[in-house]
Amino acid sequence: MIVKTGQAVVTEFATAHPATGAATDADALPTGTLTVNGVDDAAVVTVANVTTGRYKASVTLPTLAAGDCVAIIIAATVDGIAGTDKVWEAIADTARISEVNAAVVDVDTEIAALVTAVITNAAGVDIAADIIALKAVADAVKLITDTLTAASITVTSPVAESGTITIYTGDDYSSDEARQISLAVVDATHLLLLDAVGCTNRLKLGQATWEGTATETVAGYTVVWEPTAAQTAAITRSQTYEFEATLANGHVCTLARGQATRVADIPVVT
Repeated sequence: MIVKTGQAVVTEFATAHPATGAATDADALPTGTLTVNGVDDAAVVTVANVTTGRYKASVTLPTLAAGDCVAIIIAATVDGIAGTDKVWEAIADTARISEVNAAVVDVDTEIAALVTAVITNAAGVDIAADIIALKAVADAVKLITDTLTAASITVTSPVAESGTITIYTGDDYSSDEARQISLAVVDATHLLLLDAVGCTNRLKLGQATWEGTATETVAGYTVVWEPTAAQTAAITRSQTYEFEATLANGHVCTLARGQATRVADIPVVT
């Protein structure tokens, strides 16, 4: 997810009874903290109860630089047991993709008008001013695209377009058979340096953590994990996964989060 300075962010999280797992309100209203690059920020995180065991956290983002990792950390106590968890994380940029797209539409309109002016002036009228204006528009587009540093995620098999990973327990997910778990990170300026020495790309599940390998592409990076049959056999339930990168500079960035669906192996019957 890409965010920017001053953006209002709203996310939800849940609390559950530590023994039964049933949805249960916290003993007191949970508290939230915004962090920027792992450091607590003064921005106020407002927490509100939606329904039993379900809460909403909201915050207005402070001044951010391109590439900053921002996160919301929630602290809650349920049935006397205290805990903390990161419920939201994103990467900051100076402009969102939708804003760039809107700027491109405006540029297309201006270029069309300038082309019309050039045709009108084909009779020999001085069109130097039109050419200067066209160059200014092109320079503005270049400035936007040069500063855009996206980190959105696309997915490939065995990951569904929804982001859900299906894991067949006891299976190998090797690139030899093109069955690797693969996520594509869109980062055209390669600000994240996911393939740098010292950067660790982890696929974290409730019951396992696997380290992957990042390869630079024109659009960003492709990150691949190849769990073995022994590793997938240890997965006993469906659970949430998180793609977390610890960058070479020590910054921790969560780049994707979704559902890992377990499909149990059918034993051989003789």
